[in-house]
Amino acid sequence: MGLTLTSQIKTVLQRVKTYSVGHIAELAQTVSNLLEEVDKVKADKPEYIDITIPATGWKTDNTVPGYTHYLDIQVKGLTADDKVDVRVAPASKAVADAARFTATESLAGVLRLRAANVPSAAITAQYDVSAAYIAPAEETEAT
Repeated sequence: MGLTLTSQIKTVLQRVKTYSVGHIAELAQTVSNLLEEVDKVKADKPEYIDITIPATGWKTDNTVPGYTHYLDIQVKGLTADDKVDVRVAPASKAVADAARFTATESLAGVLRLRAANVPSAAITAQYDVSAAYIAPAEETEAT
């Protein structure tokens, strides 16, 4: 009787082990898939786009004192409310520093760069557009 009971206990434990391992593997795969999906749609993950800022084609106006040189770069879908982050490549830092850039301007379909001086050479950079925040209706209604 004792040998039969021991055999039955071993059988039950093996079934529990098989069941548990299968479910743990399934759970691990599900979590892995969810993490991959979160990474794909992560809202705060910037998408930088490579650009070359030329040393030619700059225009002049007096709209922003001290930064009279500007260059318009066409960016499809850009709006006046968007914010644009421009990052200069380390290899172009000296040229960009000498040009003395100021904050970017967003216009409909145009990224405007302003500088105190026209760059002496082309500048390698990247930009990222952060769409303007539009509050959901429940945030804009008076309470």
